Amino acid sequence: MVVPLRDTESEDLLDYLDVCLDFIDRSRQEGSVLVHCFAGNLSRIAANITAYLMRTEELSHEDALESLRQSCEFVCPNDGFLDQVDIMP
Repeated sequence: MVVPLRDTESEDLLDYLDVCLDFIDRSRQEGSVLVHCFAGNLSRIAANITAYLMRTEELSHEDALESLRQSCEFVCPNDGFLDQVDIMP
């Protein structure tokens, strides 16, 4: 799956979020999934995984981000993405 998402605070993450989270969920049910960014950016992918943890584990974005940082301490989703994951359905 390729998602054309720019790493800017004004980018609309919510346009892609449901598709991304469903893809991650289906892939995990079938085995495992590797989620990464070609640019090596730790913002876009961190926002998606944070949202996934929020949805599947019923965590706040703070707790989901802290859980993610236990695996990769350098993740840093931009503030615009975090604002959007807070309002996701």
